[in-house]
Amino acid sequence: MRKILIIPSSSYSKIKRRLHEIGLALRRRYQVFFLQWEEPSSASPLSKAMAMASNAFSTRGVYEKDGIIFARCPLMHRPLAWAQRFNAHSIQRLLIQQKIDVLINGIHYFFPAPEREKYSYKHIFDLNDLPTEETLSFLGRNSFEFAKKQAHHADAVTACSQGLADYASSQFGRLAHYIPNGANIAELKNINPQSVEIIRRQYNISGKFVIGYIGYSGDWVDIDLLIQAFFVFRQKRPDSALLIVGSGPQAEVHRKKSKDSSIIFTGGIEPHEIAAYFGAIDVGVIPSKRSFFQDVAFHLKLIEYTAANKPVISSPLAEVKRMNLPNVLIADLKVNEWVAAFEKARFFTWNPAGNTLVNDYDWQIIAEKFSSVIESLY
Repeated sequence: MRKILIIPSSSYSKIKRRLHEIGLALRRRYQVFFLQWEEPSSASPLSKAMAMASNAFSTRGVYEKDGIIFARCPLMHRPLAWAQRFNAHSIQRLLIQQKIDVLINGIHYFFPAPEREKYSYKHIFDLNDLPTEETLSFLGRNSFEFAKKQAHHADAVTACSQGLADYASSQFGRLAHYIPNGANIAELKNINPQSVEIIRRQYNISGKFVIGYIGYSGDWVDIDLLIQAFFVFRQKRPDSALLIVGSGPQAEVHRKKSKDSSIIFTGGIEPHEIAAYFGAIDVGVIPSKRSFFQDVAFHLKLIEYTAANKPVISSPLAEVKRMNLPNVLIADLKVNEWVAAFEKARFFTWNPAGNTLVNDYDWQIIAEKFSSVIESLY
């Protein structure tokens, strides 16, 4: 059985992320290890210092928790150039120690794939996000050059969107295998109605038309426009509610100043509970601000909303438009357009023929595509 070490885009957590989910699914065929490191719990200097110390003094080796095998090794954060050299050497010793056959690297800084003079292994570089939107700053240039070098030396490059695959071709001169993000399709197709009703009663939205944003609300999410459009829509449809599910700076800012009982901020939700929230809404929204970063991103929530048989309203993002799912309404980030889209979504009738639209995005099927790339290297 081949041994695979995965370096995901962030340290392993309860939050569902691309390489975490793919790695879990790959365990049917391979022995999979996840590189684990300490991330700062906040932006404070103390939190950063504690994380740096924890990583620097980590013991090289593996441990198992909840059936998942984690690998650790000493790691540096700064200075960046030294950290990258140190981390490559430290990861190389880990590869040798555990006799790893394949390294899948999905992070665009800090952890470069080691040189292969001392130890031979296969390397897959996964573009799960845009490395940088600008190359004028030191960090921007460093992220771009890091990703370019990783892509150049990798045995294979994978990308989670067609936009990122095109980016790999134009910027790195590498053909990338398009392997999209996925979801737990069966979980979203079999949502417990009782769990849904509990949520609707909990937030006093039973019998209402519920517009839902589910996900992290970073600075790229236009929560302000979403709320403005909802206010206008509710004047016509007082039986409506806006449910914003998840954490993030934009949700926190608006939660603190919101006085309207029809706008509900749930905060973070445990992963095993999140499916019921998809069942509790009537329409899902993706109010992302237009940028190159958002245009080439694969919006996982699009698949999750669709798997739960919900219509979706999205800003005109290139990857969303390319996928061209029949349940998606495209609306420019203008209040009147979103109000009109809310009204249209209110009368949207789900076509049963759409029940299989996203079956191919199940994580197990995505993992099989990844497995095909792995086996093609041998």
